[in-house]
Amino acid sequence: KFYRELFAWFEWAVAEGKFPKDKNLTVDPEEHVIRLITRLLFVWFIKEKGLVADELFNEVQVSPLLKDYDRGAGDSYYRAVLQNLFFATLNTEIENTEGEKRRFSEGTRNDHRNFSLYRYKDQMHDSDKLLELFGQTPFINGGLFDCLDNFKGARDGGYRIDCFSDKDYKKLSIPNRLFFDKDRGLIPLLNHYKFTVEENTPIEQDVALDPELLGRVFENLLAAYNPETGETVRKQTGSYYTPRAIVDYMVEEALVATVTGQVLPTDGDAKFWDERLRYLLDYAQVFDDASEWFDDREAAEIVRTISELKILDPAVGSGAFPMGALHKLTLALRRLDPDNTLWEQLQQDRAGKRAQAAFKISHQQTREDELVEISDTFERYRDSDFGRKLYLIQNSIFGVDIQPIACQIAKLRFFISLAIEQEPNSRAVDNFGIKPLPNLETRFIAANTLIGLQLSETRLLLEEDTIQQLVKEIDGIREKRFLTNNREEKLDLEEREDECREQLKEELESQKEKWVESQQREIERKVAQLPNPKHREQLLAEEQQEYEERKKKFDLSFEDARKIASWKSYDQNASADWFDPEWMFGIRDGFDVVMGNPPYAKGERLNTTLREHLRENYGWAGDLYDYFIFAGFDLVSEKGIFSYIANDSYVALPTKRRIRKLFLQNQLLHLVKAPAQTFEASIYTAIFILLKCGVDCSHAYMSGEMNFPDFQYRSNGPVEYAKIHNMPDQKFLLNGTNSWVLRLMAFDRVEKFCRVLDTGIHSGNVRSKIFFKKNNGRRHRLLQGRQIQRFALQWDSPAANYKFCDIDYEPRPIPGIGRGGKPSNRNEYWHFCGDIANHHQPERLLIRQTDDDLLVAYHSEKESGRFYTDNTLFTVLPNSPKVNLKYLLALFNSHLLNFIYHFISQESGKSQAQVKISVVNRLPVVIPAEEQQRLVIALVDEILSAKDSNPGEDTTKLENKIDQIVYSLYDLTPEEIAIVEAAETV
Repeated sequence: KFYRELFAWFEWAVAEGKFPKDKNLTVDPEEHVIRLITRLLFVWFIKEKGLVADELFNEVQVSPLLKDYDRGAGDSYYRAVLQNLFFATLNTEIENTEGEKRRFSEGTRNDHRNFSLYRYKDQMHDSDKLLELFGQTPFINGGLFDCLDNFKGARDGGYRIDCFSDKDYKKLSIPNRLFFDKDRGLIPLLNHYKFTVEENTPIEQDVALDPELLGRVFENLLAAYNPETGETVRKQTGSYYTPRAIVDYMVEEALVATVTGQVLPTDGDAKFWDERLRYLLDYAQVFDDASEWFDDREAAEIVRTISELKILDPAVGSGAFPMGALHKLTLALRRLDPDNTLWEQLQQDRAGKRAQAAFKISHQQTREDELVEISDTFERYRDSDFGRKLYLIQNSIFGVDIQPIACQIAKLRFFISLAIEQEPNSRAVDNFGIKPLPNLETRFIAANTLIGLQLSETRLLLEEDTIQQLVKEIDGIREKRFLTNNREEKLDLEEREDECREQLKEELESQKEKWVESQQREIERKVAQLPNPKHREQLLAEEQQEYEERKKKFDLSFEDARKIASWKSYDQNASADWFDPEWMFGIRDGFDVVMGNPPYAKGERLNTTLREHLRENYGWAGDLYDYFIFAGFDLVSEKGIFSYIANDSYVALPTKRRIRKLFLQNQLLHLVKAPAQTFEASIYTAIFILLKCGVDCSHAYMSGEMNFPDFQYRSNGPVEYAKIHNMPDQKFLLNGTNSWVLRLMAFDRVEKFCRVLDTGIHSGNVRSKIFFKKNNGRRHRLLQGRQIQRFALQWDSPAANYKFCDIDYEPRPIPGIGRGGKPSNRNEYWHFCGDIANHHQPERLLIRQTDDDLLVAYHSEKESGRFYTDNTLFTVLPNSPKVNLKYLLALFNSHLLNFIYHFISQESGKSQAQVKISVVNRLPVVIPAEEQQRLVIALVDEILSAKDSNPGEDTTKLENKIDQIVYSLYDLTPEEIAIVEAAETV
């Protein structure tokens, strides 16, 4: 309900507002409105903490403070109240380092673009009263309330987005009625709901609106408009919000797997260690003493492991997965290190190492400044989660999204998460006792995850000492800026980074010139060694041609190197068309955990340039999530954890075999079918959790299928699900439709060297099940699907309703109404029974149409005579002299092909009780040498002979022999054979 109402307001605001059209930067009206909602909702949450005056949102109290306030036609509220609250209050110190307090702009040249100053005084009736109300709000910082206008003039490439200006304000207008209309206004809407500042955990049931719900709202808003056409783009972006229970499951499994791989239990009991780690991350146990479950060494090692974690969501959206990780890790630290002793020491150690690595000169002062900052944080918040969250965000949690506004929303949730850990103190001298929030621009960045930098040709150039020192300088500035809560210092750091980047550009150009010179000198050296002028001339031409080829590659790589020097981490309006974790996050060796919900857009929806780039890098053009899987895997460190919830088509589609190969070459810990209700779309999804370990992995599989209620309240994933439903673990892991991972392994082992055989399948050509009786002397046997048994037909089956069928070839009028409402008199020949003899084939296979399994029988006209069929079976005719139908009969009836048939025919996690010809035609068929076929055919003949004498004859032993031969033909291992045998598909 809240989303529907907010979305209606969103559309109204887009239609009614006036938004700037700047020639130097395109920002859509929708983005303006989303940023407004983002900022105002943060204010609404901290208002619950008493950090913002309620009167600022009460029309009766605020309207007298504005000149000529008019709800219907005016627009002063957004400017004079909200913009001043956002930019000149929440983003400005109460008193800066020079002792200057918040004040109005005087309209001078120096004040004109100082976005920390109050504006629009001439639109206020009582500016002093407004300043008094603003004065109750501390400096928050964090980047959310940065004015996005540019300092430069339009002639110099400057732009206006927020239009926070006494001069240019008319470019942006948000009518007062949008905020205070009694029935539709945003503030009455917000007042109608109860808000809570703390994100609910999966076990809580609260009617209040929490920041997690905002994630869902914004995820839908982001997918709700197309900047180019104004139409919905959900199908184009493929963005869908991930429910909290799914996020919780994926985060917990990833963290348990990560800690398990890095910390060994003191008692060596792996099973109990898994239980203890899950207990540690269980919200229901939050108040229990974890020290009883972990000794000092174990606790210290887990805390150390957490402090070193690097977690990335490469399609961050509204930040659900990073926020889920923050919750779980904070919970673990709170329980293992309640007074923050271990955590504080680790942060101090890290600060020292970071300072030494980043700065060649004056790093001692930087180190001391950060150590003071850390000590102050833990002194002030010793018993709080603030320090835990702050340094987890600084060191462990990262996000990327191609949409800048998505990163803004993700940051919003993290700002709220930090803000809730602080309590205002009106008697405090410093900022009401509130510690300003960090700047998250270097933790949640707008970039294209799928496009990396091609630096192979310039790698040596980038490792030059002068360049490396500049890179370290920039990294140090960004780290320092993360915790900087002084606006002037933040701007100063941005200017210093700009200077460093300009120096980096110059140094790159210098190194390029040196490279060209060195290449030419080397050519001259080689040529000079030859005494013969003709040989020298020939060698010079050859070397010059090779050089030109090298230079083409070098120039392409150099352009990517230049991108490094051009990227501004703090530019909230830009999205980089590339991503590189080393140059953007300073992470060289990959992330310990990569997880998320990649977009679901079809490959054909991608723009041509991107599609061609992906084709060059990945060798084929698939769906967008395919590329995110491979790009995400590349970002994972060795022994790291990779987890996505994605479209489940990779489980069986032939075109997705490269994804399956990726799984099989590593260690697939979990593959879980997600509930059908997971997303608000007809998308069937599965969750995978993969340990990256290369081809030498030892495979240990777990898998399962879950119904939504069980998933929502599960505590230990698939194993717990099995216990709830009284399913033995082995049966749960290997049972037919549930055993995804195990089926995945066997399927790909089979598929990789088999070809799909077009079997030439036909269905009965009956148009109706009505049978007209006419004694024309043409009475033949009727064969129905229920008479098809494995290997042989049962003509005398008691289930058959008809033994004979009269054939009527007479023309009959088609019932119904023709043109103009007149009765139709068009005639057509009705064929009520399919004449199987008309196929003119001496033998054929017959497949029962309605069944869970493949039931295939053999028919020889010579032995059984002529008959007719209805539409309950399919006919397989030979289409190749290399394929003997009796051999094909054995394959279709084997355990293995039934196993694969079930695997690729699953829809919504269940096999359909009707044979799908499209699936049968996709079955991988091995065509061995004739000698091997004859071994199988001999066994088939024995079965057919036995069935001919006695249709009920038990031929299980002969069928088992066929299964063993089939396993060998498909080169299955004993472990894979056990998987197939355990699956109840035959």
